[in-house]
Amino acid sequence: MGRLQVHARSLVGAVEATPASPEHEPFGAPAQPDLAPILDRSLAFSVRSEDAMPNRIPLDPKLPKAFDATPNEARSKAQLDQWWDRPYGLTRPDGRIEVRCLNGGAWDRSTHLGIADDYDAACALAEAKQAEWLRFREQPCTCLDEGRVTVVRQPQRPDEEMLELTSFSTAEAATEYLRANFPEPSSSR
Repeated sequence: MGRLQVHARSLVGAVEATPASPEHEPFGAPAQPDLAPILDRSLAFSVRSEDAMPNRIPLDPKLPKAFDATPNEARSKAQLDQWWDRPYGLTRPDGRIEVRCLNGGAWDRSTHLGIADDYDAACALAEAKQAEWLRFREQPCTCLDEGRVTVVRQPQRPDEEMLELTSFSTAEAATEYLRANFPEPSSSR
């Protein structure tokens, strides 16, 4: 179930923009905001999955020594278990956040997923880019091996093996198998 994210600044702006009626204001008292417009708008709120708060990512974590100068195959199981497919953010000198993830997008370092203006945007960017990468990485592909066309899924981690799904005598049969069993994700996002 998705969680609803409401930014406090959106309510503050609405309260500050609502004029108080002078006839209800005691002499010398600050104007009190009329909350009816805010309450009316809140009734129209609906929770959609795209409104849900993205997963929180670590910000400026302590990374292992030579983290971005180590071939993925040379990493320990403990390091892979801790960091593989887990995005994190690094605060840049200008205050923006660079989002990175050790996910196989690069053979010897974490993958640059993008730069966000603030922490919430960095979390959303991490979730979207990592999901996009996983969809790509999990898609099976074909390999030609001794006159057979083999459908394989590449290793999902450096400490895993390639997975052979099936084999065909022709490329057309392998292509048909992929179309039937692994349709390409729709691009209507």
